[in-house]
Amino acid sequence: MTAFAADISHYQAGITLSELRKAGVSAVVLKVTESDNFADSSFTSYLAEARRIGMPVAAYHFLHSGNIAAQAAWCARHTPADVPVFVDAEGGLSVSQGKAFASALKARGRRVPVIYNSHNPGPGYGWWRAAYLSDPSGDLRGTYARQGGDSGRGWVAGVDMWQYCQHGHISGHGARDIDWDAFRGTGAQLIATGWWLTHEEDDVQLTDRVALGTGAQQVLRSITGQQVTEMQVGDLLQRVLGNVLAINYRPAIDVEALAEALAAHLPAGSDARAVAVAVADELTTRLQE
Repeated sequence: MTAFAADISHYQAGITLSELRKAGVSAVVLKVTESDNFADSSFTSYLAEARRIGMPVAAYHFLHSGNIAAQAAWCARHTPADVPVFVDAEGGLSVSQGKAFASALKARGRRVPVIYNSHNPGPGYGWWRAAYLSDPSGDLRGTYARQGGDSGRGWVAGVDMWQYCQHGHISGHGARDIDWDAFRGTGAQLIATGWWLTHEEDDVQLTDRVALGTGAQQVLRSITGQQVTEMQVGDLLQRVLGNVLAINYRPAIDVEALAEALAAHLPAGSDARAVAVAVADELTTRLQE
């Protein structure tokens, strides 16, 4: 099972996080600053949307060589204290430079869980690595599959998150050149890394309420003819919580998104859309109780 993230900046202006979520993105990394004099114009609005829709989010700083203290001060000035910061140390910068910036930013009270570099940063940091191989373009899942998926050559030892595409796009949307990132695990496991601002209180409340939906077990069992555990139901619904729920807990069911998530878990020949409609009805009932 694979979860996906996207890293975006003002270059993707015009696309919304809700659209990314519908495309299958579980979390986003937003450019906040670069060097010691550039602040991304899209960061504030994208962060506000992430908070509004409950989407896991982190920021990233595009590191330049030199002026580490000044860059850390600039990044801290523009990044709210509750937002984790990833270090983007590319363009020939070394892991040691990335770590020096991380240390300077941590000294300013910020959390820095991930370093983006061609080399493994080692203990204490997640390794976010770019490897475009054939440099493909396309949608989230299809492009990943063409790059080898979970067995792709970008997954060298130690990689936590693979940026496998720099020319991603969403069907029917004019915005292109989105960076697609893959994580080998479930959406819940991606969030469990602790790399993100997750709006944890809301997520826990919603997850607890969905996990109690034993009616959803009956729906799945009646349609698929198979015994389905509460854990499986919880996992299925957790994957699409962000797509189907508004932050005020009133359901706004996206049946097609739910069907897409369910299809991967159902036996061959099952009608994923019929299951999605039934589970959506059950979910709506449970959340309105």
